[in-house]
Amino acid sequence: MWLKSLQDTTGIPLESTILSGFSQGAAMALDVGLMLPLAGLVSLSGYLPSKPKLTARKSFPPVL
Repeated sequence: MWLKSLQDTTGIPLESTILSGFSQGAAMALDVGLMLPLAGLVSLSGYLPSKPKLTARKSFPPVL
């Protein structure tokens, strides 16, 4: 996954990363970001494209 390779390249952990998007990008940010240990998600004019399996995690990033 690109975000995990970015973590390896930059040395910035996913736990310190905020993912954001607008419209279709917001849908992608939510779809991907809810499955990763991110610092947060920002969704502008987006939607959740599929029903995520959120029960598998104990905590989730804040979502705006």
